[in-house]
Amino acid sequence: MKKLLKGLAIVAAVLLAVAAVVFFLGRHRIYSTPDWYRHERLDPARRAAAANSVDQKLIAARSGIAQAYADQTRSARGGQSATTVPSSQFALELSEEEINAWIPKWEQELNWKKKLGNYLDEPSIFFREHELILAAPVKEWNSIVSLHFVPAIQDGKLQVTLSDVMAGTLPLPRMAWDKYQQKLETSLSAKLPELQEEAEIDPHGGANSAAVQAALAELLLNTLHDRPSEPVLFVPDNLSGRAKSLPVKITGIAVADKSMTLTVEPMNAEERATLLKHLRAPFTTEIAERQ
Repeated sequence: MKKLLKGLAIVAAVLLAVAAVVFFLGRHRIYSTPDWYRHERLDPARRAAAANSVDQKLIAARSGIAQAYADQTRSARGGQSATTVPSSQFALELSEEEINAWIPKWEQELNWKKKLGNYLDEPSIFFREHELILAAPVKEWNSIVSLHFVPAIQDGKLQVTLSDVMAGTLPLPRMAWDKYQQKLETSLSAKLPELQEEAEIDPHGGANSAAVQAALAELLLNTLHDRPSEPVLFVPDNLSGRAKSLPVKITGIAVADKSMTLTVEPMNAEERATLLKHLRAPFTTEIAERQ
């Protein structure tokens, strides 16, 4: 019996030692900075130039899309079939530096600092091969928390897979962030019906803010449950006021180190009508079904 107790004591001591090592290694990894976290503080001139580069790309994209939709309207008035030809596809390439310089321009509208400023510092977006990363320093944990997404076009749908949630360089188990996911789902599910009811896309292709927000809410909810979404991107039609946005169909996504390229094409009138019908249709989530 003594030998058994002694053996159990040794096993317990070994297990405690292993647990201590795992704890300290995990603690070290939580406070470590990932090698991809290139959070450069750009000087004002360089930041302005990068943000302006995005504006110019969006202006060019907006011009081409608006022209395509105007041509469709004229064709429809003349009794001709208004379609989009493959040659109207174009690529929109954005770098990490451009995206992270451009996002703060819309802080007043997004108002993320007021909503999240007590919890985290300025969020950033990073691109690695086939992977999009949203990361921010979380004040409570004193750690960089990151969400890792793998976007792709599959069977004509946009599939955005949440592959990892990490604190520092340590992957977090589902139970560590499940309650935050449920809170986000609850909030989105509560707001979505009103956005769906108010969603509009006018005959000239202009989508209102409610349509854009409804599409984004559906994308987030689908991503959380690994479900496909409509492959749509909304390009601001008025860069100064963002009164309306022009929906385009995403036909390809390529994520490389430090850059992402979206291949898009304008929608025809029928596709826009189908999109609006989809946005207005009831959307059921697992969390809504449990309530």
